[in-house]
Amino acid sequence: MEQDLKHRLNNSVSEEVIAFIQLKTNEAMEQVWGLLHARYEDLKLLDESMPDKPTKEDQTNYLKEFFRLTDPARVSDDLKKAIGFTSIESDYVDFINSMSSQEYGEIFKRYIYPTHFFNGLKNAIVHHIDQLTTSLKDYAEMIGKHAILLDTLNKGKRDKAFIKGGASLLGMLIGIPFAGAGVGALMGGNDESQINDSLNKVFKNWNTYIEQFNKFIHSLEKNYRLAMMTIYGGTIMRISDQFQAMGFSFAEMSLLEFQYYLTLSEKERKETREWIEETTKGITELIKRKSWKEALSVSQKLFHIVKQRPITSRTKLHEGKSGLYMAHVYYYSSYQEALLEEHRNGHIDSFYTMTKKLYNDMPLLVQDKDVVKDFSSSGHLLLRFIKESLKRKETESLKVTIEYLERVEQRGEKEGYYPGELPGSIKDFSQQFKAYLLIEKFLEKVYSFGDSNEDPDEPTVHLSRKSLKELKKMDDDIGIRDELSKFIKKEYIKSILLPWRGVSFTWLKENKKKVAISLFILSLLLSGITYGNELLNQGKNVLGNVSWPFSSETSSEQEEQPLIHVKITSEFGNIRSEPSLTSGVVYSVDKAGVLKFLNEEQKDQDGRLWFKVQTADGTEGWISSKIVKKVEE
Repeated sequence: MEQDLKHRLNNSVSEEVIAFIQLKTNEAMEQVWGLLHARYEDLKLLDESMPDKPTKEDQTNYLKEFFRLTDPARVSDDLKKAIGFTSIESDYVDFINSMSSQEYGEIFKRYIYPTHFFNGLKNAIVHHIDQLTTSLKDYAEMIGKHAILLDTLNKGKRDKAFIKGGASLLGMLIGIPFAGAGVGALMGGNDESQINDSLNKVFKNWNTYIEQFNKFIHSLEKNYRLAMMTIYGGTIMRISDQFQAMGFSFAEMSLLEFQYYLTLSEKERKETREWIEETTKGITELIKRKSWKEALSVSQKLFHIVKQRPITSRTKLHEGKSGLYMAHVYYYSSYQEALLEEHRNGHIDSFYTMTKKLYNDMPLLVQDKDVVKDFSSSGHLLLRFIKESLKRKETESLKVTIEYLERVEQRGEKEGYYPGELPGSIKDFSQQFKAYLLIEKFLEKVYSFGDSNEDPDEPTVHLSRKSLKELKKMDDDIGIRDELSKFIKKEYIKSILLPWRGVSFTWLKENKKKVAISLFILSLLLSGITYGNELLNQGKNVLGNVSWPFSSETSSEQEEQPLIHVKITSEFGNIRSEPSLTSGVVYSVDKAGVLKFLNEEQKDQDGRLWFKVQTADGTEGWISSKIVKKVEE
């Protein structure tokens, strides 16, 4: 079975399972030795206490204590307690319950075995107990025969008999100094030869029992480890098979903390990567053809399909990039290219409104290097938005970029960043996010937005002269001279005169350089991953020219759609991050609350219908249809 674990699980997971099994075995054997240790120590002390020239009293006391400590009834009772292993079942049930709280953990509860299964395992563990019991029985019989002999020899002197019941085990490998000729002399009298022979048989049978016990303990450890391998290793392998059927596999595991992380299986990873790559090719083609409505629709669907599958979202699919990050790059690119086109066409109001909405909604960062070669970098959109806000004197709107970065930081601290979202060094960071670095500094210096208090634990992120030159060119291309233009020029001159000066990105902490695995927990248990052809075909084949969906040219059919709200019908209601009772609460509303319905519905695994809603302050989430009603306006 150990070879099966190594073959069917990845190295880190199989090593973790094997180490956990060995730990369980060691703990059990330590418990066995702990219960027997006291008796062992007593016999050891007894042997060591005998003086080199023992008196008759010393010899008599030794034999009395020896027979007391090796009394068969006590030996048997202690042994039964030691190898009872009464906690095997309860330990395993605790293990299953703890693991079941993890992602897709309900699968673990399929493997809570009945009590007779554990009883069978315990019987298998101690299958050599009969042989050991026989040896102990032989020892007991020899004690009995010796007692009869003494009783006969002493006739009516039973008060001098020294065989007393009591105590337990264990004198393993303890040398008995009287197991030879002349032992009978310890008893005195005229029957030394008979007593000597009788005691020799007693000691011989005790030593036989000790030999059998040592063999038994060795086999006990092997059998116990095999039992642990059967229940824990077997369970992990069966559950792994279940996950494989769903397209998942164990990525990492920490059994002492009852935690594991899932990733896509190799087959599912390959198919998912191909699906995303083919879909994004379609999105790229739609963007190049300026088919904005289709590009936005396909990229949005791609993003939401991946987002609803946490394992797909965080699994690295291509060049260290996760599924959700890859989807987000094209989701962002579709919006950015469409918005820049709006700006070029003079639809400034539409550009401004939808850009602000984009920054309000964006959940991830996008590195410029991952944007399609012929598309614009993030600075082209960001600078135009900031300059338009300045032109309109809507200074509060400038905060939307800071809020976006703070939202990303909070998500990263709570759940981790997605592979691909952050570069591996401060230098790369300053290059990939130079526009955000610049705007953060601009808003801090000119408008006192953000935290101006420097944190000594934060790294200083430098904007290179090259980066500032690129940003200056973007600003020059826009052609509007304003406060931002002056600030960029000033920073560029500083970079020439004072090249060591840096710009710090206040929300970037040292530990953010490491890309953590996101721990989003999806409640759609056992749903698997299925992709319809509908999305893929739309990305590949729908290449017609359509109007921009946010401009004044929007179809009258869209304009005539009624606005729908939902009202709370209970005393209060919870808005959750996902359509599930097990997901986190993001907002609570009372009976007076009215929420905007976002035209999305979804059923959970129990058939409960959920509505996607938005609060007055812009918080989005899901609320159960059982506690609300729709109201059209």
